[in-house]
Amino acid sequence: MNTHYFIGIKVPEMIGRSLIKARETTNMHKTHKTLPLAEDLHITLAYLAAVDENVLKDLIASLNQIKWDAFSLTTDGLAHFGNDETPRVVFVALEEKDELMKLQQAIVQKVLDFLELNISRDFHAHITLAKKWMSKEKCVYDSFNLEKQSFEVRDFIIYKINPASTPRYEHFARINV
Repeated sequence: MNTHYFIGIKVPEMIGRSLIKARETTNMHKTHKTLPLAEDLHITLAYLAAVDENVLKDLIASLNQIKWDAFSLTTDGLAHFGNDETPRVVFVALEEKDELMKLQQAIVQKVLDFLELNISRDFHAHITLAKKWMSKEKCVYDSFNLEKQSFEVRDFIIYKINPASTPRYEHFARINV
C-alpha cells in the first residue's frame, strides 16, 4: 500500500486535551467509529494522497517559499457535516480568519504545481472530533461545553498517515513562518 500524506496545522497539546475531555461528556464514542486521539488533532489544509518521495522533497522546498506571518486561531463551538441526526463528521469549528484562508490557498497552489489533485475550493477549517457514523442511537451533544480557546499558528506540517499505528499521523516535515 502506498503511503499517503496531508498538510495540516497541529492543535496544541493543551487545547487537544480539553477538546477530548469535552468530547467525553457526549455519546460520540457510541455513535462514531473513529475518534481521533489528542495527539492526532489537526486542521487539514490539503490532502495529498500517495506521493513519490522525490516529488515530496520538491514540494517541501516549494512550500518553504511561501511568505506568511504567524496568526492566531480561535475555536468556535461544535458543528458537523452531514445530517443533524446522523452526522458523518463532528468537529470543533474555528472563527473565520483571512490569514488562514490565504495560507491554505497558497499551499493549495504550491501542491497543484506538483500533483494532479481535485482539491475543493470550499475550505471549512475545523478540528475533527468524531467521524464515520455507526449507530442507531441519536447524537447527544448537549453536554459538550467548551469555552473559546485561541492558539498561535507559527508552522504547518506535512503528515504521513500510518493507519495501523497509534497515533495515526506522523510528522514528516515542518514548515515554519
